[in-house]
Amino acid sequence: MEPESRRTPFLASACRGAGLPLEACGVNYVIPQNGNTCEGARAGVIGGVHAGYNWQIGHVVFGPEANFEGTSLNRTNNCLVQDAGVGNVTPGACFPPSCSFNTQLPRQASIRGRLGYAWGNTLIYATGGVAFTEVNTTYSTIAGYAPLRSQSFSQTLAGGTVGAGLEYAFNGHWIGRLEYRYANFGTFSNAITSGGGFWNGYTERVRLDENTVRVGVSYLFNGPIAMPILTK
Repeated sequence: MEPESRRTPFLASACRGAGLPLEACGVNYVIPQNGNTCEGARAGVIGGVHAGYNWQIGHVVFGPEANFEGTSLNRTNNCLVQDAGVGNVTPGACFPPSCSFNTQLPRQASIRGRLGYAWGNTLIYATGGVAFTEVNTTYSTIAGYAPLRSQSFSQTLAGGTVGAGLEYAFNGHWIGRLEYRYANFGTFSNAITSGGGFWNGYTERVRLDENTVRVGVSYLFNGPIAMPILTK
C-alpha cells in the first residue's frame, strides 16, 4: 500500500495577537573610540496577516508562506556612556541627563518555507527564510541642554529567520496556530552629525535580533483539508 498524494492549496489570513519581540545589544549608545557596549530588551505586541500555499504528500506538508505585521516596539533611553576621556569623572556610567534617543520597529515581514508532519487534525512544522524590519531612530538633546536639536534615521534591514509551530484544524476551513520564531537582523550603525553638540561625532552601533511567540488563525479557502488516504 502506498499513500495517495494530495495537493492542499490554501490562502490564510490571521491576526497574530500576542508577541514577545526582543531588541538586544546596542540599544544603549556608546562613544565609538570607547568600545563599551550596553544591552537592552523590549517586549511588545505584534499583529498582522499571513498567506501561503500547501502541498501534502502522505503525512508530509510543505509550501511557501509570507507575512506582514505591525509592532508596538518602541524604546527610549537617556543614558550616554562616559569614556575615560578628560573631564569624565565616572567612566562607564551615564552622563548627566542631556540627551534622548528613541528606537522604533513599526513594521516587519517575512518570506519563508514550511515543512511539517500531519496526523489527524494536527500539523507540527519547521519554518525558515528571510525577514525584513523597518528601524526608525531619533537622537535629540533634551530641555535644559542647549542647543536643542535632533536627527532621525530610517532604514530597512533584512536577516534570517527560523522557527517551529503547531497547527490544529478545528474543521474543514478554520485552523489554529501557535508558532515561535527567531530573527537576526545583524548590525547597523548611525553616524550622528546634527543631533546637537553633545551628540555630534558619535556613532551608534546596534545589533538587533528578535524572539517572537505568535498565535493566530488561518482560513482554508479551497475546501476541506485533505488527509492521507491509504490505497492498494
